[in-house]
Amino acid sequence: MTNMPNGVAPTGTRYKIGAKGGKVGQAWQLIWDRLDHERYQDATELANDAAEVTGIKQVSIMSHLHRMAAEGLLDSTVQYADVMVTKNGKTYSATRKRSHVKLPAE
Repeated sequence: MTNMPNGVAPTGTRYKIGAKGGKVGQAWQLIWDRLDHERYQDATELANDAAEVTGIKQVSIMSHLHRMAAEGLLDSTVQYADVMVTKNGKTYSATRKRSHVKLPAE
């Protein structure tokens, strides 16, 4: 990782599993680099993108993001997002509540 606009992603004090290295650590750094202090971003989309790059499950990354938010390293909120839903073989657009994250205020 050569371009780290926010520096090295912090590991926190309580939830250190995966934050120091390995694929979860790589995913965490990818997400950390995309965040800023002003704009909330859809955590699910961030996790999906990081999962594609690192080859791990999206749910593992989401779990890590929730831990980092509980640790105070991320500001987290729930906002509505438009998503594609498939139900009974039909795909349609729907509005769902999703977690959104950003870097905490400086």
